[in-house]
Amino acid sequence: MNKTRYCIASTLGIVALCVPLSVASAASVSIAALSPGQSVIANNRLTFIIVPAGFTAEAYQLTDSFPDSSASAADISGAGNFFWAPLPSDVGTHTFTITAEDGSGDSATATQTVTVLPVPSPGTTIMPGTKFSFTVSQSELVNPSYSVSDAFSGSSVTSANLDASGNFSWTPDQSQNGSHVITIYAYDSAGHNASVTQAVQVGLGPTLTVILLSPGAQVPFGTTTSFTATPSNFEPTSFSVSDNFTGSTVSNNNITTAGAFSWMPQASDVGVHLLTIKGVVGTFGQSTTTTQKITVVGTNGTAVPAPISIVTAAASVPASTSSKGDGYVFNNFMGYGEDTTDGSDVLELQKRLAVLGFFSVVPTGYFGSVTQLSVKKFQAAHNITATGFVGSLTRAALNK
Repeated sequence: MNKTRYCIASTLGIVALCVPLSVASAASVSIAALSPGQSVIANNRLTFIIVPAGFTAEAYQLTDSFPDSSASAADISGAGNFFWAPLPSDVGTHTFTITAEDGSGDSATATQTVTVLPVPSPGTTIMPGTKFSFTVSQSELVNPSYSVSDAFSGSSVTSANLDASGNFSWTPDQSQNGSHVITIYAYDSAGHNASVTQAVQVGLGPTLTVILLSPGAQVPFGTTTSFTATPSNFEPTSFSVSDNFTGSTVSNNNITTAGAFSWMPQASDVGVHLLTIKGVVGTFGQSTTTTQKITVVGTNGTAVPAPISIVTAAASVPASTSSKGDGYVFNNFMGYGEDTTDGSDVLELQKRLAVLGFFSVVPTGYFGSVTQLSVKKFQAAHNITATGFVGSLTRAALNK
């Protein structure tokens, strides 16, 4: 507030009364540089600048008419720059009320209405160098004017790509590879307006490729395996990994934000692992997945130094029973989730373990958790480290 002293003198010239009168300042605030415009598609960024006049704003407040809006004063920087990426739950009309204040108590407000549009369904796919065209039709606006925007960063699309009749034509080059959401705005002299969006994928969509797999798709437990998930046609900001193997030691800690995966499987990981790697832009942006199969095996029968600490009484081998009475000889590695031959090995393993008293269910030929536990009991009874997979030491004991 500005204060000015006004003096009033009496007609007799004896008394002069001076009083300070308060005069309202010209403090105001406005919104500038609204981008991409009054409409924005969910998951895309909306920006504008808050411009105070007549005072220097030191703090900003924001309220939104939209229930449960994700927008808040935290989206405003100290310099008055507003950055907001609306969520799919924000679809609808938002009226922001922004209040700017200074340390002297001066304040001013401004409002801005924006509409958050739903993410459009996937459109067509074209290759760079191919013309993409469509026609906008409408019946409510009189002699409308058009403008165009594109959610793609660095897009070559401009309003010049749309003629006065609503015909759009655009030929992207290699720099335009990616997902484009093109918005057409129409408005007439009577103040009517409307908009429509069209999605198009230029070039191949986002992909992930596993490269530099080391030491290979088959790895002994206790040996580090690594690879890199390489993205194409998008730039993921984070990666995650999941595994279909029950009890897997794989977690998101095994992959970096750059897609570098590293993991040392344990004895409990012996079996077939199908890893699913996902790359995503931001929280709700572009994403895609790829898979990598890794088989964790034993160390070719080499004894592991760590001794088993618990041996149950049930693990004793009946002295009167010959383990090789059926004549079957085991020659192949077997582990959780798969059999390396035609399937007969696992079935015969289960039969042998049943004869020896370590397997008490109907043999199925599938190496699951029950078989794995039975193998561990058998190994413990023969002073073999209880890994749960059938390596050369376990096969030798089975073949006695």
